[in-house]
Amino acid sequence: MGLQRIRPNCVEGTMRQRQSTVSWMNVTRTAVHWLMNALQWSSKKIDPEMLVRLLLRAAAEMRSLSAVVAETANVPSYETIRTILLELLPRDPIDLLPATTRLLQARLPKALARRPRTATLDLHLRPYYGAKNTRGIYRGQPKASTKNFFAYATLLLVRRGQTYTVGLTHVVNGEEQTAIMARLLAQAEQRGLRIKRLLLDRGFYAAKTMRWLQERSLSFIMPMIRRGKKARCKADCTGTQRFFVKHRRGWDSYTFTARPLRKGKRQKAVSVTIAVCMTPPSQCQNRVKKKRKTPWVFACHGVTGTPQAIAAWYRQRFRIETSFRQLGEGLARTSSRNRVYRLLLVAIALMLRNLWVWLHWKHLATSTPEGRKRCLDKLPLRRLTAWLIQALSRLLGIRARAASSA
Repeated sequence: MGLQRIRPNCVEGTMRQRQSTVSWMNVTRTAVHWLMNALQWSSKKIDPEMLVRLLLRAAAEMRSLSAVVAETANVPSYETIRTILLELLPRDPIDLLPATTRLLQARLPKALARRPRTATLDLHLRPYYGAKNTRGIYRGQPKASTKNFFAYATLLLVRRGQTYTVGLTHVVNGEEQTAIMARLLAQAEQRGLRIKRLLLDRGFYAAKTMRWLQERSLSFIMPMIRRGKKARCKADCTGTQRFFVKHRRGWDSYTFTARPLRKGKRQKAVSVTIAVCMTPPSQCQNRVKKKRKTPWVFACHGVTGTPQAIAAWYRQRFRIETSFRQLGEGLARTSSRNRVYRLLLVAIALMLRNLWVWLHWKHLATSTPEGRKRCLDKLPLRRLTAWLIQALSRLLGIRARAASSA
């Protein structure tokens, strides 16, 4: 299983720092403690802590709960556990959000609430290959050979290279973007977290969404979408095409009116005025082999700075894409159609990622004259999940043959 204990290294020439040891058993106890405090389950039919351990091991091993139960000694049958779990879970995903919020915000650094922070918000789609009429399905563009998904939206806060998922909600088909954002921002406000600027992708480029953000005095940066007639000269372009003309840079403003389409009907017209930042392609293209001639164009509100600074800020948005990839390293498998259970599994996976980030900053970071320095090689995320598998196998009494093959 690799190292079972990790002790931070002292850097020569720095002040003596507090020593702490991170062990696989302490990490497991912390994860179980966070889940128990967040879910607050109480049952006479089964020990809630044992149920939490089973869920945590399924997440760490990326296997189904039924497979873990089959390998565990002295536990009820999977059907019994499944029935009890459904009794403990609420019927609607909205009723599970208070528990998932407590889980994700279990041990956030106090410094996160001291000042407004950069945040990024996005949707995450998990492919679903079951019946199209399954409750809670989100219809989207074809991906992974399906148009049906279970969709989730997350809110990620950035601080000194650390990224914490502080908000999570389910998304249903046809739901307004403003309603999704309102739930996530409310979860952050419950913890006293404030947003300095919101980084969004082009999927949020809509007049109604931008107007809603402006009314709440929320600063944002998102890519502008090309619309209108294209031409070589700015004067001959229409719509937003004039901002994508070669060699354009700097700031401008743009006002447009849109009539959103909802359930096949045009809604009331919405007008919005936004700031437009045109960044030279040389300031954004690091790994792009093909040389880009047109500028990178961002729709902004409430932010000031050079085009280079705007591009640098927006690069931080891609950290939420990294969190989605890491989510898959701690997500238990399931074929269940229960949307509440699926939401719980996603919350556990994001909690494991938050735990990993917290351990690196709190216990594994090294003090240097320039500040605290992290070394992610000390404890990769996959080693953390391997620790959980090892500890939970011992706590649950996993059969020796099954544990050795895991």
